[in-house]
Amino acid sequence: MKGCLVTFGGILLLFIGVIFYDYIYYDLTSFRATDAAEKYLESKYDEEFELKEAEYSKILGERDGSYQIEANPIANPHIPIQIHVTESSEILSDNYAESKWRFELNEQLNSYIGQFTDSFLLMANVSIPEDVRKKYSVTKQYEEIAQQHSGKLNHILFLHVLRDPTGKVEAELEWLYKVVTYLQNQSLGRFSIKVHFYSETFLEGLSEEAQTLSYTEFEDQYKFEGRSYIFTYSSESAKSNVEKLEGPENLKEFMSEVK
Repeated sequence: MKGCLVTFGGILLLFIGVIFYDYIYYDLTSFRATDAAEKYLESKYDEEFELKEAEYSKILGERDGSYQIEANPIANPHIPIQIHVTESSEILSDNYAESKWRFELNEQLNSYIGQFTDSFLLMANVSIPEDVRKKYSVTKQYEEIAQQHSGKLNHILFLHVLRDPTGKVEAELEWLYKVVTYLQNQSLGRFSIKVHFYSETFLEGLSEEAQTLSYTEFEDQYKFEGRSYIFTYSSESAKSNVEKLEGPENLKEFMSEVK
C-alpha cells in the first residue's frame, strides 16, 4: 500500500510539473516573445508598433506550444496585427500586409456605400491567393493589387443596417442594387454580401453609444437580437447570376423577413 501511495504521489508531482512547465513557465517568460516580436516588426517594416501581452497556447497532444501577440502600428492604430512566436521566441508569421489590405478595402467600401445610405456598420473580408500575396510588400495599396489581378480576389461583406425596412423594402433594394453591381464591376473571383436590418422597436431602445460600435462589437453585444429582415446575396449561387440583374426589383428574392 505504501508503495502505491509513493507511486501515486510521484505521478501527481510529475503531472503538476508538466502543467507548471507548459503553462505557468511560458506565461512568466512571455515577455521574451513580446520583445522578439517587437524587434522583428520594427526591423521588417521600419516603423513603430504597440504590442499587447503575449498569450501562450498549446494544443493537447502537441509537443510545442506558441505565443500569439496582438499589435498595432503607431501610425495607424486601427490596423490589428497578429504575430505568432515559438516557445524559443522565433517568429512564425505575421499578418500585417493582409490586415492592412483588409483595412483599405473596408475604407473603400465604407466610402462607396456611404454615398447611398447611412446608419450602417460594415465588416468586409478579402481572400488573396498565396501566389498573389507573395508578390507584394505591405507598402502596396490594395486597390492596385485588385486592379492587377482581375478575377483572383474574393470579397465577403457583412453589414448591420440600423434601420427597419418594413414597408420600405424597395428603397433598401435601391442602394443594395448599386452595391451588388459595384462589386460585379470589380472583376472579382466571387463575392457575397449579407445585411442584417433591425426592427423599429429594437432600434428605439438602442443607445447612441451602441450606434458607434464596430460591426463585430455590435454583433458580440446584441447577438442579432431584434432583426427584422436579412438580405443575402452570393455571386456563386446559380439563381443570383449577376448578368440577370436588370434592376433593384431583381433582388427581392434575396430579402427575407425574420419570423
